[in-house]
Amino acid sequence: MAKIMVVDDEVNVRYLIKRKMETEGHKVIEAGSGAECLKLLKKRPDIILLDIMMPKMDGIQVLDSIRKRDADIPIIIITAYGSEKLASQAIHLGADDYITKPLDLNYLTLVIKDKLEKANLKKERREYYKRLEAMVEEIKRTKDFLNSIIESSLDSIITTDLKGNITSFSKGAEKTLGYTAREMIGRSILDLYPKKLRDQGAWPKILLKGEEIKNKTVKMVDKKGRHIDISLSLSLMRNSSGNPIGTVGVGRDITKERRLEQQLLQSDKLASIGQLASGVAHEINNPLGNISLYALLLREDILEGKPRVEDIEVILEQIEAASKIVSDLLDFSHQYRPAFLRVDVNETINKTLRVVDHQLSVNGITVEKKLAKNLPEIRGDIGKLQQVFLNLIVNAFQAMPDGGKLTLITRKENNRVYVWVKDTGIGIPEKHLSKIFDPFFTTKPVGEGTGLGLSVTHGIVKEHKGEITVDSKVGVGTTFKITFPIE
Repeated sequence: MAKIMVVDDEVNVRYLIKRKMETEGHKVIEAGSGAECLKLLKKRPDIILLDIMMPKMDGIQVLDSIRKRDADIPIIIITAYGSEKLASQAIHLGADDYITKPLDLNYLTLVIKDKLEKANLKKERREYYKRLEAMVEEIKRTKDFLNSIIESSLDSIITTDLKGNITSFSKGAEKTLGYTAREMIGRSILDLYPKKLRDQGAWPKILLKGEEIKNKTVKMVDKKGRHIDISLSLSLMRNSSGNPIGTVGVGRDITKERRLEQQLLQSDKLASIGQLASGVAHEINNPLGNISLYALLLREDILEGKPRVEDIEVILEQIEAASKIVSDLLDFSHQYRPAFLRVDVNETINKTLRVVDHQLSVNGITVEKKLAKNLPEIRGDIGKLQQVFLNLIVNAFQAMPDGGKLTLITRKENNRVYVWVKDTGIGIPEKHLSKIFDPFFTTKPVGEGTGLGLSVTHGIVKEHKGEITVDSKVGVGTTFKITFPIE
């Protein structure tokens, strides 16, 4: 139902139109003059039928006044035969159509229906464009907000297309890598990696395979050619249809953190060596004492003209034993660049045990090894892995002041290598279990522990993409379980 205003100074005309429109289900508002029409506009009619020939204020004047207030309301001019020129003028001034008297009410009904439909379409289109403009404005605000976040972030945020060409380069990336966005947009992401490590920069290929890249440590090269350690997380960018269109990477400069980590690792390593020094000294003294004894015997035999080859063999064996102990200790304490190579876990455990074997023995600790045969190699840094096993073994014998049993187990399960380090020591209270990997947490008396050993151990295992867990019961003992992915 529409509200139709009929403006005509002839009562009969208004009556006929009103009766016809009401039978069509419409509501009719009558106005007998132009002035009355303007007053009744507040009732907001949907369409106006306007007689062009009226006293005082004719239809042309009324039309002009209406259009100054409302440019959209449909207006149909009613004119007498022969006034088509005025009707044409009205169309020029903004009327939508005109019909002539005497009126054909059926035709008038069709014209009104047509103009109402067009008005509704125009209104819907106007509202659509209004909503569209609001959406565009909202999208612009969202884009500006996201750009503000990206540009304010201290992290390096870089996007590429699926070919690996850089499409955006944040302020954080500019600060970290020294390049400007203008210099880098359009260039290959591989230009930011060392030549020998450019396979690590093949972001799109890696992500399209479905692999997850989260907090991966990579080397990148800044404008000055310096290698920078970056903790990198990557994901695919997709369009509204869900199809990949590029990649976005968020990287954080961890060069200083890595340097501090290496210093911490070396400090903890030296602390562990200090704890072992007395035991190693005793272990070296044993072969040296034997060497001294057999050298004296050999000297006496030589003076008596009775050289003995057996004595010389014993001396050489003892020298080799002492050299092996010193070599193992030096290998462990040596500071070097970490390198991930193929590592035999069983051999690494055995090598670590040789360093502490004497100290375990003098403390009344028996060692049981259940090392799986044909255990697959893992990819890792042998020095760091030796540090892990040494820290756990040292913790174990410190937890068994009255002696006990240390068990070392290795096994392959579900494409992973498992290592268990078990002791029969005093155990760890349950309230402390959630804190033992925290830096500087220790239950030892002041001066007897830094609280860094297990924190460093946890960090090394994580660096090797492994997991470390602990299970302990006071008075029964403690078990550390480590898992590493098989290469």
